Amino acid sequence: MGIRGLTTLIKDNSPDAIETSQLYKLNGKRVAIDASCLIYKALMMIRSGGKLLTNGKYTTSHIVGIFNKTCAYLNYGITPLYVFDGKPPDEKSAVIKERNNKAYDAKQKISEGNISKYEADKLEKQTIRMNKYHISDIKQLLDLMGVQWIDAEGEAEGVAAELCRIGVVDYVLSEDMDTLAFGAPRLIRNCIDKTVKRTEGIISVFHLDKILEGFQLNYEQFLELCVLSGCDYCDTLKRVGNKTSLKLMRAHGNITTALQNVNSNKIPLGFRQRFDKAITLFNMYKGYNDKRDIKVVLKPM
Repeated sequence: MGIRGLTTLIKDNSPDAIETSQLYKLNGKRVAIDASCLIYKALMMIRSGGKLLTNGKYTTSHIVGIFNKTCAYLNYGITPLYVFDGKPPDEKSAVIKERNNKAYDAKQKISEGNISKYEADKLEKQTIRMNKYHISDIKQLLDLMGVQWIDAEGEAEGVAAELCRIGVVDYVLSEDMDTLAFGAPRLIRNCIDKTVKRTEGIISVFHLDKILEGFQLNYEQFLELCVLSGCDYCDTLKRVGNKTSLKLMRAHGNITTALQNVNSNKIPLGFRQRFDKAITLFNMYKGYNDKRDIKVVLKPM
């Protein structure tokens, strides 16, 4: 899920923070890539006749998709660093369970039949779950291509965001908006501007400094806004969406004062403890120091 409604909130309150650009303009730049996002996308999109690619025995769509994407980045002069998820925090278990339940429900609807091919194809994509062999395949592929990768000690986008914040990489590439909550200065996503003709290499770049300026918040207040709006680690307040959350943070400046101005009936039992834990989780990668001394350079083929 990332941060609920954050993209819309940025569009409405800080549109200048979203830059429509092209990959070739990132020539010479280093980009940390949220590997899971790209693997999922490859499994959903790389198909033939609506079916996953296989070698006759195993699925290969993820391999083809990541190979083509990586070749494109290298062709544009981008140095990629793939970051793989580690063990998620316990606070994310409810979200993971919900996703697994949705995948199971989609499988059930497909097995029941009586649906159109379009609906079946849509549901089939909802059943996709990434397995250990998908990850192992991609790591082996990247090794053969001479492209660096690391295992995150937790959330990949959190580690990638910190590597960007401390200058090891120049950008983070992910579709998860919580990358900004983790503090990534520059986030690359697929182009979100529907008025722009979708051509190869068109991207949207989110600039955190401009978001903060448009929101009239500092980073600490922005992070509290993100958690209050709804994230993977914490539930939300009843009838308090992202717009109301922004108003509360602008008016009161911090969650303590903001909650004092919210009807107590809207605040679930234990909410503040869960909120504070979420803030801790978003800050846990600050000062990240990988003992492998990561230097993002292309390895010799």
